[in-house]
Amino acid sequence: LIVFVCSHNFAASSRNISWKFKSPIIKNYSPDVYHGKGQVWGIVQDKRGIMYFSNGNNGLLEYDGVNWKKIRLRKSQTVRSLGINDEGVVFVGSIGDFGYLKVINGQTRYFSLMAHIPIKERVFNDIWQVVTLKNSVFFRSQKTIFRWKNGKIKIFKAETRFYTTAVVNNNLYILQRRKGLMTISGDKLVPIKSSQKIIKEKTKVLTLLYGKGRF
Repeated sequence: LIVFVCSHNFAASSRNISWKFKSPIIKNYSPDVYHGKGQVWGIVQDKRGIMYFSNGNNGLLEYDGVNWKKIRLRKSQTVRSLGINDEGVVFVGSIGDFGYLKVINGQTRYFSLMAHIPIKERVFNDIWQVVTLKNSVFFRSQKTIFRWKNGKIKIFKAETRFYTTAVVNNNLYILQRRKGLMTISGDKLVPIKSSQKIIKEKTKVLTLLYGKGRF
């Protein structure tokens, strides 16, 4: 199920009393409408206003406000994650593949980045997150983070398992099981010493509170 919420000004009056408040307009799109599955993993909107939905094993959906369209991928049709950078390029993470979208002659096409990955590193499972930061794009699976930057892929391996990632104050932070909170400095995965207590917590939820230059 996909739900759109819009803001709408509503005014009502009774005698000399007047109220003005914002009431959301909600429109539901059932799987029968967009010809897909009920579970949506991610949503992004490009600079043209076109919306994209990662619809699990139903693949990638495109919606222009009138028509729904399914975008065919190169390999897996199971799409887990989406991201968009400052230039408006939409990036896609699926099972065993990731890449980007490009509009050619009015048609949205998917281009895989697999050719940029060393052959021995091309076997991986779900890309659970796509995170954009400055001129880099990070694709996270449980065991590997792939960084796409300046036309090249850099690979960061987990010693245990990557749980989640987040961007705070223009820095990428990664929670690794039994290792704590980490960041990427240059081409290295670096642990954050102040996060050691996270190692003892059996949690997969990363919440970062930033203030006065520290966590």
